Amino acid sequence: MDDEQVWFKKPTFTNGMHPMQHNVSDWITRLLEGDRAALSKMISYLESQRQDHREFALEVMQGLSTNAPDTTCHRLGFTGSPGVGKSTLINAFAQDFLANNPQGQLAILTIDPSSHRHGGSILGDKSRMPDIASDPRVFIRPSPSSGALGGVNRNTALVMQLLYLVGYKELWIESVGVGQSEVSIADLVDTLLYLTQAEAGDGLQGIKRGVVETSDIVVFTKIDDHDDSLTREVMRQWKQAMSLHQHESAGWDIPLVKTSANNRLGFDRLNSAVAQFIQHQSQGGFKESRRNRQRKARIRGLAEAALLRQFWEHPAVAKSIEAISLSALSEEAMHKEVLALIQQFRG
Repeated sequence: MDDEQVWFKKPTFTNGMHPMQHNVSDWITRLLEGDRAALSKMISYLESQRQDHREFALEVMQGLSTNAPDTTCHRLGFTGSPGVGKSTLINAFAQDFLANNPQGQLAILTIDPSSHRHGGSILGDKSRMPDIASDPRVFIRPSPSSGALGGVNRNTALVMQLLYLVGYKELWIESVGVGQSEVSIADLVDTLLYLTQAEAGDGLQGIKRGVVETSDIVVFTKIDDHDDSLTREVMRQWKQAMSLHQHESAGWDIPLVKTSANNRLGFDRLNSAVAQFIQHQSQGGFKESRRNRQRKARIRGLAEAALLRQFWEHPAVAKSIEAISLSALSEEAMHKEVLALIQQFRG
């Protein structure tokens, strides 16, 4: 077995940290050469709860970075309720992308829900993409949500940046699919597709969902009969509801696209809608404006996460929380005690 094979299979660790066996330049070389094992391992370190793993991964990313903004890549998000057919549509839509871009590469991140009780995740979305899973031009990475709200996990932005730095210019994200709270994905992508079904309810119910307010294209899935009376009525209701909604980019009317992954219907229209929105983004500086808003949102998220971590790791906090929980206070008294604890933490 040659050295390249041994490097990732040899079970030799220093204090449990595999990457410390090789310096940053070794990792950068492997990643830029397209070593998928190295890429998967580096993503695992970014997602690790261990600080030493994450620090090493960030050091590698800094070595990869040219300090150039990643405006040359396109980030496409897929969101919608569970069972709407996100993975199935991605599987079919990716085949179209690869057929139209024979030399292109595609990275797909799929976020699966984690158990609130034991933290585990099935990570099954990749199994629902059988037609592209073995294509050498496609890199599919399932990741657990790890309890994060908003349809993505806390490290998705970092993983996307790593994929960009190693050469992927088309990045797709499939979010958890948890319904109305699933809006964080809008802070990560350039184009957001909201997937729904005709049977999911009328247009007014659809427009109430927070994620629709941040979507760029609405995609109806599993529409095997485009002339079905139910489909026509639901489309009419959606058009009426969407006429009351103004997109954040002036001049963009959110298109409603009917698709069927099984019958491969509607993909020309979907491709056209995505291309039109990309072109629209480039006009008037909308893409950079959105990226700037997203950066601000992530800075806030990083700051909030750091402050929360410091709060929970403070030795006095755990003791105080335990005392408050055992005191059987009324709801209003408990709120007052917690606010006092926060003030004490702030010093």
